[in-house]
Amino acid sequence: MGTRYSIQKKVITFITVVMILTAVILGGVVYAVIGRAQAFEAELSIKGLAETEASQLNQRFLKVETSVNDVTALADNTIASTNDVKDTSLRKYLTRQIKDVFYAIMRKNKQVIANYMTYDPELIGKSDGFFYVRNEHGELKENELTDIKKYQPDDLEHIGWYTIPKRNGKPVWLEPYYNKNIHRWLISYVVPFYKGKTLVAVIGMDIDFKALVDEVEQYRFYKHGRAFVKNKTGSVHYHPSFFDGDQHGDDRITPLHLKESTEHLKFYVENGVWRVGYSQTLNNGMVLFLYDTYNELYFERHVVLLVVVLATFFAAVILSIIMVTYTGHLMRPIMNLTATVKEIEQRNYDVEVTEEGEGEIRELTRGVGVMAKALRRQHLLTESELAERNRQLEGAIKEANRANAAKSEFLSQMSHDIRTPMNAIIGMCVIAQDHLENPIKVKNCLDNIYSSSNYMLSLINDILDMSQIESGKLTYTESEFNLVALVNKCLVVLSSQIKNYQHHVSVDCSGLLHETVIVDGLRLQQVLVNLLSNSVKYTEKGGNIDIRIEEEKLSDKLSHYTFTVMDNGIGMTEEFQMRIFHPFTREKDDHQTEVKGTGLGMAITKAIVDHMGGQIEINSKLGEGTKISVGLNLETVDVARIKELKEQAEPVERSSENEEDGKILEGVRLLVVDDMIINLEIAATLLEEMGAIVETADNGKDAVEKFNLKPVGWYDAILMDIRMPIMDGYQATRAIRDMDSEYAKWIPIIAVSANAFEEDIRQSKEAGMNDHITKPIDVTCLRNILEQYFTGRSHPNDH
Repeated sequence: MGTRYSIQKKVITFITVVMILTAVILGGVVYAVIGRAQAFEAELSIKGLAETEASQLNQRFLKVETSVNDVTALADNTIASTNDVKDTSLRKYLTRQIKDVFYAIMRKNKQVIANYMTYDPELIGKSDGFFYVRNEHGELKENELTDIKKYQPDDLEHIGWYTIPKRNGKPVWLEPYYNKNIHRWLISYVVPFYKGKTLVAVIGMDIDFKALVDEVEQYRFYKHGRAFVKNKTGSVHYHPSFFDGDQHGDDRITPLHLKESTEHLKFYVENGVWRVGYSQTLNNGMVLFLYDTYNELYFERHVVLLVVVLATFFAAVILSIIMVTYTGHLMRPIMNLTATVKEIEQRNYDVEVTEEGEGEIRELTRGVGVMAKALRRQHLLTESELAERNRQLEGAIKEANRANAAKSEFLSQMSHDIRTPMNAIIGMCVIAQDHLENPIKVKNCLDNIYSSSNYMLSLINDILDMSQIESGKLTYTESEFNLVALVNKCLVVLSSQIKNYQHHVSVDCSGLLHETVIVDGLRLQQVLVNLLSNSVKYTEKGGNIDIRIEEEKLSDKLSHYTFTVMDNGIGMTEEFQMRIFHPFTREKDDHQTEVKGTGLGMAITKAIVDHMGGQIEINSKLGEGTKISVGLNLETVDVARIKELKEQAEPVERSSENEEDGKILEGVRLLVVDDMIINLEIAATLLEEMGAIVETADNGKDAVEKFNLKPVGWYDAILMDIRMPIMDGYQATRAIRDMDSEYAKWIPIIAVSANAFEEDIRQSKEAGMNDHITKPIDVTCLRNILEQYFTGRSHPNDH
């Protein structure tokens, strides 16, 4: 019990000491605190009023600004160029429109005294515009317009409303001034209206400044408080007596540099009286200033502070009495908890912990009970449980080792697949250099280098796609796509391989009800190309490949499409079909075939189909061929039923039969842009062999300058690299498209870049490019794309 009373005495002693110190400190610092507290309270009070009134004034200024800016926007939308202003009839039409708008504004807003619009006499050769004024009876009348040419440009008294905004080149609020023509104090908002870089007119609105000052003077806290506005430097104070000749500024006041002063809160002496003022800058650059006498502003706060101190003292006394009574009730569960902890310290884990007390003490008691139970369970842990945990730990270590081995196998596979074609490329280059006098040998080496390069490119593309899939960054963009055109495009991509293997390819789309659907065409094309590529590679020469698209209508706008690719190739085992969708998976006897694959194509295909919500099925037997079906639910587009596609059954064979080796770009002039000389040489050579006339540029800036210097129609198309120094391809394309020429708008600009992701293609389209060719350049792809723009034209510049 001694501990209990010891704690209770400490609590009571602590509270008593705190109360005494509080009373002493409050009495000692009251005068020090009161100044800071008063300044803070005064700032809050006067700041609230100042900000409220400033907000009202700013709203009034904003209405004026909005009105004039809207009229200026109306003028800008009405005329197309400065020539319209020079046309007398169009200028009169514009003036009449703006007059009507201003007239309506002045009828609604009685504080608007005048509005005006003056055309630049240097533009139209004479003085023209209008000047509306509200007379002393509130009637709206049109006054004679000031002739700008009669005054010197520096005559601010008469034409400052015109020369100041013209000189600044932007909207301005003028300093308050007395207008001798209408005998009123005004404040004006004027806007210089430009068309391009040419000043067309100055448009402005005047409001009654004296009425505004009279209204501001009514803002106050107490009977001695006042308010006025002043200019930004404080050299002029605008108050009612200002208009009676009492014109002065900050020169009449003596600042008091007190530590309570802030940027807005000012202490000063004027005419022997201490005052406190608060300034608030308005949107038009002027300053609203509210002030009151120091004693009147702070007297009530002295009384309030004294009452607060006394109330705090008596509350502390009452709290001390309550605490003395309450501590006895609080100490009981604490003492019981102390005894429990001592039992646990003696390893008595079976001790019962009774929850008692309230709030944090009850939570603490519950926590001690949970701790005791946990210690009891730990103490009762058996050897078998320890062994089980050890087995789990060993299993986790084995799993980590397996994951590490899988990573090593992946890196080893990657290294092998990249080094294999690299070895072929380097080796064939060495052999070719040693047999330069033997054209047949050199051609054989070049064929092998080309084949190995394409294989490496395919591997890199597959690895990049797989990386995007695993990181969840593979993008999908849906749009309207024609399935028949999509299949034909896939066949065009693989046409050279199909021709080399002498395969017979047939297409059956007769089961289609709707050939146009909403789908990511690029991803669906990637799926079909992967499936067709496998059929082409793993079917012996002269084999048959059948492509079929079937549609099953599910609703008015939804159908189930089945894409089937069948071949009579080498087929695959059932065991391999179970793991064909795993990355880097190949048939065990794959080395027996003449064709090698990356082992990623089907993994990518499965990922794309899964993302599109579809299914993929494989039916294959070793030595008999393979049938792969992809099922997708796609939204259909309401178009006419597709025509019979019997004549399209063998597009590849017809394309091969009709392919001409002539120069399809004969007479076409192309600008090729690339920062690498070797790339320029490759592109120029390929294009010149097709009959084109090639000019080059080594960066985007050079390309823009060459295009700009040449006459209209000089170039028929531009092949643009993306990543270049000084100016990249995106910037160069935008610069050309932004030129004031129809020729710059329609000339085909084709991206030729190593940036191969869909995001890169999207960015090139957004920049204004018409098409995208991925490096390294595929001659067939290049030819097919250029044929779209130039085949069938009678002249290279017929667009």
